[in-house]
Amino acid sequence: MTSRLKNSRLLLSRISAVAVALALSATVLSAQGSVSNQGFGYPLGQMSTRALGTGGALGEIDPRSPLNPASILFGERGDVFGQYDPEIRNVKGSSGSSRTVTARFSNFGINLPVSERIAIGFSGSTLLDRSWSTNAIRQQVIGVDTVTSNEIVKSEGGITDLRYAIAYSLLRGVKIGLAGHHYTGRNNINLLQQFPDSFAYGNVSQTTSLNYSGNAVSAGVVVDLIPNLGVAISGRKGGQMKLYANDTVLATGHVPDHYAASLTFTGISGTTFGARYAQDNWSSMTDLSTSGNPAQDATEFNVGLETNASQLRGSGNPLLLRLGARWRTLPFLANGQEVKEVSYGGGVGIPIARNRAGIDLAVVRSNRTGVTGVKEGAFNLSFGIRINP
Repeated sequence: MTSRLKNSRLLLSRISAVAVALALSATVLSAQGSVSNQGFGYPLGQMSTRALGTGGALGEIDPRSPLNPASILFGERGDVFGQYDPEIRNVKGSSGSSRTVTARFSNFGINLPVSERIAIGFSGSTLLDRSWSTNAIRQQVIGVDTVTSNEIVKSEGGITDLRYAIAYSLLRGVKIGLAGHHYTGRNNINLLQQFPDSFAYGNVSQTTSLNYSGNAVSAGVVVDLIPNLGVAISGRKGGQMKLYANDTVLATGHVPDHYAASLTFTGISGTTFGARYAQDNWSSMTDLSTSGNPAQDATEFNVGLETNASQLRGSGNPLLLRLGARWRTLPFLANGQEVKEVSYGGGVGIPIARNRAGIDLAVVRSNRTGVTGVKEGAFNLSFGIRINP
């Protein structure tokens, strides 16, 4: 009996180590069953439903996208907003295929005008989402027994960006903004090992909770260069980020620096064209992993448009149509290989109650490539709502 108890403790210790290793590194594709959820999670992009419908091209001038703090001045009456972004993901590999549905409430906030030239805003958005699960059959030797177990690993959580912004209309056609950011989050990693009924031990479950905390500052500007042509530039400087287990600091790193610039053209009545470039220095998060889980700096390019369809069809009923595409690299390697993502889609915006509220819808198709023998595709849906006080 003593021998079996000792083996049970050894087994529990091993499962605990596996859970922590998965939580800190998770670079093995089979551990997560997805090329997009490696490392510390999938970067949603911190964009509103409206911006997603344009492929992210209007993200720097959209007041509900927490990217450029100067953009909150575009909400003339201010607004309260929120969005729901489910993802339907399919992964195909040599060992088979899987389909998962992930529900995300990724962006909410409020923007309020203080005066004709000043606005303030608060938002909470998902920086990284780390929701995944996997199921594997494993054979192992415990004491004198060789058994086959069913090992289920599940992760829930992510990192949230809480942003406090202020914007000021400096001159006619020039808007500037500043923001402070606090990053907080938790990953709950649960590992369940199920044994056959004939085995002397019962099932073993181990849960590991990891917490994140960090800070950053950001600034932005929006300038009308010439009539119908505008430029927007934003940047975020990341401060220290810590990784905790209970009250113990496991590792320290930095919030990724972020830089972006966009051009917008409004020369066609009722239509806005946009192009955007961004860079995120995700490699600063590598130090958060005690196992040295690699992260890489990533770039992104977006193009898209938004047009007032009511003008096109001569109708008084407002309807905004959006189209766009996005090309980017993801921050965390999968099996040592770089993951690239190409997305394209569109959406609609429906103002209601004389434009004192509105509903936005977007559908985005994403293809993620770069890992040998694995194909991943996803439909990202986005449902946004705004209310103007």
